[in-house]
Amino acid sequence: MIYAEFYKSDLAGNLSPGVGDRSLVILDGRNNDAAWHSIASRECCARGFTAYQLRKGRGFTDSKAASGLIFPTCGSAKP
Repeated sequence: MIYAEFYKSDLAGNLSPGVGDRSLVILDGRNNDAAWHSIASRECCARGFTAYQLRKGRGFTDSKAASGLIFPTCGSAKP
């Protein structure tokens, strides 16, 4: 399993993982690294999070970081 876990800044300015079903997105393992990052960046911005990290494992409880924290540039202009 590969998924993106999203992070938000708390009131003290520290990053903490989001909670709830909007705080992660399960990615298709048949895609490549570039596609995973593209999807995770888009969803991170759309869901209002600050950063994301790709994680891999057999399940959520035994997953390991597959990337560092990524801070996507979210444009404020909407088409």
